[in-house]
Amino acid sequence: MTDIINSPPQLAAILRPIDPPSTSTSTFSSTNNDEDEDEFTCTSLSFHSNGKHLFVSHRHGIRLYDVTKPDVSPGDDNGGPIQSIRYRSVLEDSSSEKQHRKSSASASDVVGIRDMKATHANYCCLVAPAVYSYSGVSPRSNKEEGEGKEKSLPVEYISLYDNKVLRTFDAGHDVRSIGTSPLDDSFLTSACRNSYGDGSVKLWDVKSPACCAKIVNYKDVDGGSSSPSSSLPSSSPIACFDGTGLVYGVAMHSGDGSCHNVHLYDARKYSVGPFAEFKLMRSSVRESLSSKNGFSSESAEMMSLTATWNNMQFSTDGKDILISCDRGIALTIDGYTGLLKHVYVREDVLPSEAENIPAAVACYTPDDKSVLIGGSNDGVVRCYDSQGEGTLQSKLSGGHVGRVSRIACSPRISVIATGSIYTGLWISPPPPV
Repeated sequence: MTDIINSPPQLAAILRPIDPPSTSTSTFSSTNNDEDEDEFTCTSLSFHSNGKHLFVSHRHGIRLYDVTKPDVSPGDDNGGPIQSIRYRSVLEDSSSEKQHRKSSASASDVVGIRDMKATHANYCCLVAPAVYSYSGVSPRSNKEEGEGKEKSLPVEYISLYDNKVLRTFDAGHDVRSIGTSPLDDSFLTSACRNSYGDGSVKLWDVKSPACCAKIVNYKDVDGGSSSPSSSLPSSSPIACFDGTGLVYGVAMHSGDGSCHNVHLYDARKYSVGPFAEFKLMRSSVRESLSSKNGFSSESAEMMSLTATWNNMQFSTDGKDILISCDRGIALTIDGYTGLLKHVYVREDVLPSEAENIPAAVACYTPDDKSVLIGGSNDGVVRCYDSQGEGTLQSKLSGGHVGRVSRIACSPRISVIATGSIYTGLWISPPPPV
């Protein structure tokens, strides 16, 4: 990828949503109370390993694009997906093999997409569903008909080619996120840590519906407590593979809120437990916010306490780990020592408005030189130096009016995808002759 600092990427294409909102398609405001935005905002962006196929999911649909032939330009209303499916709601789907997905809750509840990841097979992806209410509140669990017991929704292995569910994987709990291996067909699921989930991380293979292993849960790291303190924000585990597929990491919030535990596993010897364990103390984040980012001690304390970890990504060389957090914060930690390296805070973040600050979404560029951070309501993606002082270097603006909810970089070609209601494709200009 061309140096993103000296040659900022330029908007090359806009990909339209599955079904455009009923409001004007020319511009979209980003307000948390906008039901149309919740309905059609991107929930996942995932590149196939070939680097040119991009899977884009919204709550009720998935599209597959060839980013080398998007057939759409800025201002054009015509998109060019290779395949597109409408993810069926729980009330629309009555096939016998999916009766377990039916809800005994409100008739307005529907099954939507919480997370989605591309697999190595062409046209195929994994989907972690969730039950959404029609009013757009956060995902909640399903119930077995005739029983008061909560029932989770299985992860689904879907073929977009013929719109079929090829296999389901019943994790036994609501799955919050999926992490796929770049090496083979294995993947990780992270369960929610609430009344619907035990906060476990499980290993699977797409070729079998049976779980390969239960890697870890909160009882292993919290001294026997499987529930977070009621005074702390709920935090589920996050997990991902590194770029080689030989190592994966699991991060968990401690029960008392004093630190985050990061465990690294050898994918070939996961049964022996983690080969490395780190504790990133909350005090380290607080001190960085106070000393480097200019927050008052009270604001730094509040921000560090409530900045829940939402996603993690290894750098391409595996030396660093990037964490996306609530409150508009992103962190990088050393992949060998677990020490905090940088705390990135968008300039629009005001501690006095902490409750309304959107979560940060962050992604490494393939050359590891920059960290891309979105999530702000202005639709701008900020580019930070990842190897020096962590300073803001440039911005990607003009592609979105609303909040950028997802960012992904192609592993093979110089394309950055940013997801909001629309999906933007950015390319780096060629170097000067």
